[in-house]
Amino acid sequence: MFKRFKSKPDDVHIEGLGAFRYFEDEVDKYWELTSVFGDPANAIRLDFCAVDGDSNGTKETAKDALLALLNDPTALWSLVDHKVVEAVKGGASEINEANFKEHFFVKTLTVSDFGFFEVGFHSKSKDVFLELFVRQGVVTDMDRDYGCCAQ
Repeated sequence: MFKRFKSKPDDVHIEGLGAFRYFEDEVDKYWELTSVFGDPANAIRLDFCAVDGDSNGTKETAKDALLALLNDPTALWSLVDHKVVEAVKGGASEINEANFKEHFFVKTLTVSDFGFFEVGFHSKSKDVFLELFVRQGVVTDMDRDYGCCAQ
């Protein structure tokens, strides 16, 4: 007679980042940052940030890994190698490993655990997005998209 509705968990707060809201569908369960996080000195402007977890809260190691990556983003930028540069270059010979950070910023970050995450880089001047899939600390796949993200 009465359908039971599953109540959503309260937002959780991660110090230094803000509130995270729980999301769940048939495929995914994660906690998503409810605001944009920025660190201009490290070329980070996260429009999407998520950490693994369930309705009881964030996965502790995922949260710790997220904080570690944002507190020392050199781990994110060190993933940029010649393959990454070639994937986004598109004839722009001025882009190389040494100056990639001048041309791109970190736009998305989804963390499952230490060494297991996805990071998305977006061009500062063009609508080019590149997502790296990292497993056990190694880039295992890349997905490039042109014209995906109206800024």
